[in-house]
Amino acid sequence: MRRKERKMTDQAVINLIEKQNVLRLGLSVDNKPYVVPLNYGFKDNAFYIHCAREGRKLDMIRKNPLVCVEIEGENTIVEGDIACKYTTKYSSVIGYGHAEILESLEEIKDGLDILMAQFSDRQFTYGQKVMEKIAIIKIQMDELSGKSS
Repeated sequence: MRRKERKMTDQAVINLIEKQNVLRLGLSVDNKPYVVPLNYGFKDNAFYIHCAREGRKLDMIRKNPLVCVEIEGENTIVEGDIACKYTTKYSSVIGYGHAEILESLEEIKDGLDILMAQFSDRQFTYGQKVMEKIAIIKIQMDELSGKSS
């Protein structure tokens, strides 16, 4: 990170992750990048997302499990007297990791529990038919850092 004074503490990174509910997942196969916004859960330095058991994300992860994630926090334009005095108050987290497709019913239930904990303190049950239609992607983070201004 070029501007070291803008680096967020590890706790500030976790706080931002816990506060937000959308991450952008970056994938790339054959020099073709793909970015998609997704809801997530976070536990033990890993993100959990859900999707159908087939589709572009899974195809790409099977070919290249290396991914990038981005989560945006605050983003406010601060006006200035002249163009060069405009700035932005912001916070964001960017990380690099590797994705794994979890498909067993036990892994899917555990992943759904982590994902739902991002949104609610309630405990949920999931029907067998629903769990058979979805996959959980676990993204274990290798690097995770935040920046704010």
